[in-house]
Amino acid sequence: MDKRRPDKQPTLMKFFKKLKSNESTAKSTENESTCDDLENTACASTPNPIEESSPSNVFQYSRDIGCYVSCTQTIVDEERYKVLREEGGRSHVKLGKLVLEPLCSYKDAKNDFRVHEKNEYHKNNLLRSQNFIDIMDGKISSIEALADSAIRRRIESNRQKLIPIIKTILFCGMNNIPLRGHRDDGSIFTEDSDDKSVTKGNFKALLRFRIDAGDKILESHLQTAGKNSTFISKTTQNDLITCCGEILQTKIVDKMKMSKFYSILADETTYISISEQLPFCVRYLDTGNCCVEERFLGFTKVVNMTGEALSDSIIESLKSANLDIAYLRGQGYDGGANMSGLLKGVQAQILRMQPLAIYTNCANHRLNLALNKASTVTSIRITVGIIANINNFLRDSAFRMHLLSDKINEMLPSQKAVKAKKLCETRWVERHDGILHFLEILPAVVGVLEDIGNSTSTNAASNAQSLLAVICKFEFLVSLKILSKILAITLPLSVQLQTVNVDFGKSVEMVEFVKSALRRIRQHSEDEFKILFGQTKVVADNLDVEVKLPKVRNVHQHRANLTEMEDYFRVNTFLPYLDYLISELESRFSQDNTSHMAKLQKIIAKYYFESDTSDADILEAAKKYESDLPSTVQVLEGELKLWREFWAMKSEKVDTAMEAYKLASMFPNIRTLLIILCVIPVTTATAERSFSSLKRIKTYLISTMGQERLNGLAMLNIHNDIELAPEEVLDVFAVKHSRKLQLQFI
Repeated sequence: MDKRRPDKQPTLMKFFKKLKSNESTAKSTENESTCDDLENTACASTPNPIEESSPSNVFQYSRDIGCYVSCTQTIVDEERYKVLREEGGRSHVKLGKLVLEPLCSYKDAKNDFRVHEKNEYHKNNLLRSQNFIDIMDGKISSIEALADSAIRRRIESNRQKLIPIIKTILFCGMNNIPLRGHRDDGSIFTEDSDDKSVTKGNFKALLRFRIDAGDKILESHLQTAGKNSTFISKTTQNDLITCCGEILQTKIVDKMKMSKFYSILADETTYISISEQLPFCVRYLDTGNCCVEERFLGFTKVVNMTGEALSDSIIESLKSANLDIAYLRGQGYDGGANMSGLLKGVQAQILRMQPLAIYTNCANHRLNLALNKASTVTSIRITVGIIANINNFLRDSAFRMHLLSDKINEMLPSQKAVKAKKLCETRWVERHDGILHFLEILPAVVGVLEDIGNSTSTNAASNAQSLLAVICKFEFLVSLKILSKILAITLPLSVQLQTVNVDFGKSVEMVEFVKSALRRIRQHSEDEFKILFGQTKVVADNLDVEVKLPKVRNVHQHRANLTEMEDYFRVNTFLPYLDYLISELESRFSQDNTSHMAKLQKIIAKYYFESDTSDADILEAAKKYESDLPSTVQVLEGELKLWREFWAMKSEKVDTAMEAYKLASMFPNIRTLLIILCVIPVTTATAERSFSSLKRIKTYLISTMGQERLNGLAMLNIHNDIELAPEEVLDVFAVKHSRKLQLQFI
């Protein structure tokens, strides 16, 4: 606002003197012409920004509302009179000469000018006219601009108040730190309870920590805001956490839509609140970074575990994530009847809606089932049970674990792992690695059990002696060596199958490698077992275990009755376990080699130049996806010929669909087929990993957490590698509901 005072404005007397000097050279009829001119001039309350400046023989300040303005060219008398009546008299001062009455005589002109320039409306109009000129010249801002600027400053101030709160929630969510305490209502500056043990939670403690560290904006906000506008209540927490989850999901879906095609992964689990949760994950090709991604999108609480109910939950999850089922090309679940059923399973329900969504049974589940089935051999099953019992016995006591660590450091100084590994039922790598690790630390385990067996603790001593008696048998040692030999072959396969970047073709190839290695061992079983038996005898000698056959009271009905020790263990333990495992792998992975995906994967360079590969097989498999191709199958046939020539000139042939995709920019149809190969799921390991996050987030202390809050925190914790700015969260939060503070620019 212009702060000039009215008395500093140009006075009418100055204009009058200038006018008199101009009139001294005028004709004798000057009075009449002047009067006529004055009749055509008046004070106007609003300036006309379009009019040009007045001639020099009129007043210098031609736009000054308080002076005579020659405006006969733009405003008629009726309009001017209306403006004067409506605008000029707003100060409730009687309008007279120079406004409603013309100045016909100069006799009292000076006095009339002095009276006129003392009027309030004259002073106000002087200010308004000058303000208008300054606004048009850009020297000052208009009222609208000033008001808009004030609103923007207020909005920016309000946003700055919430930024520390959002940053604290992001920090807690990404690092899996529980936010709420036992009673977290009220201000963070006062203790509402006399019981000091009642905490207000990590969220409010971190806010207090920020204030103590010098966050003046947050401190001022929390001290001056009303009780209903602090934005730190549990309701606001839930809104902000939900906004975080929605933003992360949107970012993932936007990347998915760039590659167009995707697959879904799902599994179910029971957690702390004794209810079923269905994690929903997606697999897609990140075309920007040229890598395969598997991302978690949320949990769904389910009550009915039938295939129809679970498929409805999955379809609802697709809709909520704004994913089009038309681009769904794969679905991966475990082998449960409600998931894999041919008629009423989830995969059958989804296939009816989208026939191109191929179902693949989780490869890691199949491998685990094959190993479990092979473990039905009596001696192998007993050995696995004994290892699990010993690990549980040692892990149940901190004192026993300390004894084991000391014994390992004493007897096996080169051993890095100094703890007994649990045989996890779901983490297959730990199950395999646990048995291999047990064989490595076996001397230390025997020493610990001997020490505990000689202690004064009756229960612990008796348990230790019974376990020691079992593992100090030659039959146990033979079975343990057989397990370690076979699991050393399947362990790399289990590890590779759980990686995200493994594609369908690579998984089939790795399974074939394992089966081939096991068949070779079977063909040379006598030589292989002879070496293994000699190694077992060395271990037995080191542990002072007697090498002998197990006691047989009656003639075996289902096992060979051999007297030669090596033949006995080879025929009754080694060969049955090996045959069971090969048979299970053959039956559970046989369909992978006969499916049309096995034919389609031959488009990858490594398999394309094999002797049995023909373009006809690839074209036959590609017909299923003809609607997805940019062109027709005939064009694809031409691209295959160029594709062969392209790779014929290269010495190294890629063996994965993702690597082939990087070099297929000039082959649009082949590139589309490679994307589909990339997104076909291999395992449900990503869905299984979400169970671990669920267990960490929803503990028994916070088992009543709502579903939206659970999903938001799970998204923050699992996807902590995705950048999430507080301003993004604030923008979504501002439009979600009406707020006490204005947070959004209009």
